[in-house]
Amino acid sequence: MTNVSKWLTKKGFSPIVAELHVTNKCNLECKTCWQHDKEPSYSNELSSGELASLTEQAIRLGIKECYIGGGGEPMCRKGLVLNLMRMTKKSSIKGCMTTNCTLFDEEDVKEIINLDWDHLQVSIDGPDKETQNLLRGKGVFEKNLKILKLFKKWKKRLKKEKPHISFHTVLSIMNYKKLRRVISLAKRLGITEVNLQSLVIQSQQCKDLSLNPRQEEELQIELKKALEIAKKNGVNTNFERFLKQEKDGNPRNSIIRCFEPWNRITILSDGNVKTCCNPHQSHESIRKKALEQVWYGREFNRLRKEFYKGRLMKECCTHPNKR
Repeated sequence: MTNVSKWLTKKGFSPIVAELHVTNKCNLECKTCWQHDKEPSYSNELSSGELASLTEQAIRLGIKECYIGGGGEPMCRKGLVLNLMRMTKKSSIKGCMTTNCTLFDEEDVKEIINLDWDHLQVSIDGPDKETQNLLRGKGVFEKNLKILKLFKKWKKRLKKEKPHISFHTVLSIMNYKKLRRVISLAKRLGITEVNLQSLVIQSQQCKDLSLNPRQEEELQIELKKALEIAKKNGVNTNFERFLKQEKDGNPRNSIIRCFEPWNRITILSDGNVKTCCNPHQSHESIRKKALEQVWYGREFNRLRKEFYKGRLMKECCTHPNKR
């Protein structure tokens, strides 16, 4: 039975994914970052002990995957993150983390490989130092290459397949014509997956980086060519989601369906809890309730009722993963 079916029949069900935002701190100042026109708070972040307790609660709740992400770079709290990784894999739970891939040293690389950590999603916005460093900061591309080569070297030496590493690329005017080269870079580094994300307009800087209608049309040509290269080289992508589709006139195909309130629980770095990473307001906090109380509580069930009727939040329609 799916979690929706269990909910409808009033049976207990566990979140599939617990998403932990361990910090809003970051060592980079990326041009596409949400923090540019905001003043994120770092003073009220959950302690290492609180996050370890939350991970234990999530494991007891029955999650299948622990996803470590956040509004900043998780490895800014390296000691904590490595401990959460150990806890996750000790419980035989799938582990995933998003990272800018600049703060790992060689010992970190070896430990993550030996843990059999499942997936690292690496932020790569350009196939060359000019593009990546312009968007993410001086020397970032060089650090990315050094660390990715370390992962490739030690996976081979230790005879390990994990972690699976994928590129996460935010589309902008700086890279929309370079997708074929991003695929080629992935192939050269032994990366077998590249995923795109739409740019979220959260600041004037982001707006300046967004594609205009002519560039959107040029993107369609680049996507088709990049898809051909990806298929030839065995690189999986989500590029087809970004190709314009002919509408078939069936109104059912225009309905947005989302199952996050049944499948995911997201804990922000300040302890607030949401169903996903969308910027909607949170009405729950694990500083006031246990994780299980939030999951089965009134607010999550209110959202499930609304989503089941097809009434999504307005933020859902502008989310970068909706495309």
